[in-house]
Amino acid sequence: MLYKKIDLTQAILSNIEQEAAEAFIDMRISIKKPATQRAFNQNMARAVQCENMGLCSATEAVDLTSDKCWQSVSPEYIQSTQARQMSAIASSQAGLIKIKQRERILL
Repeated sequence: MLYKKIDLTQAILSNIEQEAAEAFIDMRISIKKPATQRAFNQNMARAVQCENMGLCSATEAVDLTSDKCWQSVSPEYIQSTQARQMSAIASSQAGLIKIKQRERILL
């Protein structure tokens, strides 16, 4: 299946949702860096690599790449993004615990 001159077969065979693959192509066009067929296939392979590494599903990797307007799927970027998110969650939970402890002391 072709979408804007890019064959989506690699994405479909990799269990990446067609909508995510199309959004990736559209994002690359919007940042004025349209993907070639080879670049598209390599990015879909890297998305599968993210899934194999246990970072996220291949579709989620493509979606995150499109959302952040990264030029390519990068397991390293995805891993560091997830680490930052986990750190932010941990620090916000620690902050809530401190607030609750202060409230108990005041009561």
